[in-house]
Amino acid sequence: MKNLDDIISPLVKRHYPALSLERLPELLTRIQDDQQGRELTRLAVSLTLHLFIRSSELRFARWSEIDSRNKLWEIPATREAIPDVRYSERGAKMRLMAS
Repeated sequence: MKNLDDIISPLVKRHYPALSLERLPELLTRIQDDQQGRELTRLAVSLTLHLFIRSSELRFARWSEIDSRNKLWEIPATREAIPDVRYSERGAKMRLMAS
């Protein structure tokens, strides 16, 4: 039997480059104009890009953190655990590290 290295070429890892700042307006326009995705997803991605927040900060946001009169969203450094929500192993480790 031949060595597999001679038959199968190794998988080449491709690392995707970061989007340049100059192309950010193009990305936002393409997200807004996309008609195939869900509107909620488009809004969430657009909001995270405009506010420079993590997706988890948006997903776990509380209305009590938002002051609409002063147009301010105060994101707490730590959040209370959500009752009856199980965290993944990675999420549990991150919660312990943040404590």
